[in-house]
Amino acid sequence: AFSAIIQVTEGDLRKAVTLFQSAHRLKGDEGITESDIQEIAGSVPSSVVSELIKTCHSNSFEKLDQAVTEVLAEGYAASQMILQIHEIIVNQPDLTDNQKSKICERLAIVDKRLIDGADEYLQIMDLLTVIMNQYCTA
Repeated sequence: AFSAIIQVTEGDLRKAVTLFQSAHRLKGDEGITESDIQEIAGSVPSSVVSELIKTCHSNSFEKLDQAVTEVLAEGYAASQMILQIHEIIVNQPDLTDNQKSKICERLAIVDKRLIDGADEYLQIMDLLTVIMNQYCTA
């Protein structure tokens, strides 16, 4: 649970205390797990985001479409997903700086579109299609 708190709050002690308080109210003395923290914070589990990135390696639009549909059906917010995708992409050793810049440029465009009220499915597909293109044309 502590590693999840650190990851979700990014060092913000106020957020950490609030999350702990909310988790304690939810779970009481049962014990707080990492998934409890992620659920309360509205964070997408790392395994889900990693699986989306892994699907981008498949070079299959159909598989990507299915994965995005399933993730959004779970109720995860697209804005949170793109934040976590950004973290993964920036730290990917198998992408060149040029590839990362193309992905991050699209990420910024998608973020702006989401803020303006665009469809979450279309925006996540747009971003992941660019990622897939960068992985598969390298």
